[in-house]
Amino acid sequence: MSILKAAQTEYDAGHYDRALQLLLPLAGKGNPEAQSIIGSIYHLGLGTIEPNKLEAEKWYTLASQKGHGLASNNLATLVSSRDRQRAKELYQLARTQGFIHAPSQ
Repeated sequence: MSILKAAQTEYDAGHYDRALQLLLPLAGKGNPEAQSIIGSIYHLGLGTIEPNKLEAEKWYTLASQKGHGLASNNLATLVSSRDRQRAKELYQLARTQGFIHAPSQ
């Protein structure tokens, strides 16, 4: 099992601190999926991590710059309260990167 898959399994099981430990080395090497997941951990304040919008924005930005549509979408949501124009641009970027918003039910 790859480290990324193991980290995703930990994340899905609610073991966010363990997932973060596995993801940080991958993210540091530029893996956009790992960067995006780390962004969500900081954005939502999962596990023992307190919500930290600046840290979330850093990780989402790194993943977004590598073409990660979910990270671009999440980054747009994060910045929307302070910069609506940038959020609009990021939502558009997310769509061009292949992110498709699932309709709510």
